[in-house]
Amino acid sequence: MKKGKLPRGAYKQAAEKLNMNPRTLGPTQIYSTDRVQRLVQAVHAGQCSTFRDMAEATGLTLGTLTLMDANSDERTAFCHSLAGLLEDLELWDVLHLDEKWFDADKDRRKIYLVPGEMQPRRSGKSKRFIHKVMFLGPVARPRYDETRGVFFDGKIGMLPFVRLVSATRNSRN
Repeated sequence: MKKGKLPRGAYKQAAEKLNMNPRTLGPTQIYSTDRVQRLVQAVHAGQCSTFRDMAEATGLTLGTLTLMDANSDERTAFCHSLAGLLEDLELWDVLHLDEKWFDADKDRRKIYLVPGEMQPRRSGKSKRFIHKVMFLGPVARPRYDETRGVFFDGKIGMLPFVRLVSATRNSRN
């Protein structure tokens, strides 16, 4: 070891001896909750308005900032449940479903207008209660179809869960 670093090729040699991938043995950064709290406390209050700002100021990822002990235990239990299955399954044909929530409109919006142009009228009952819309985003593994000669990027689409119906009245009459 020179200056606290392993010699070139050390991970590769160890991985070959253990019959593992070198990336599995690579250095991992472990952030304890105390260390994360110290890093966040050192950040100026103006940079703590969003998680993205805090992540940029502390150098941590968004996942590290939002990960809690319960989430960590749940992830570990999920990985343990797949341990026996992963040896038998080839996860080539797995489809991942992800739900995304979007606000139907923003409460504040910048609009650049040309001189003489009127500001568009916004309609809505209140800016406090903005409707949300849910989308389903299925994603698969990118692959190349040799029979058709086409590359599939794995993105299937964003499917909205929206139903347009007329408003119902609350009156019993």
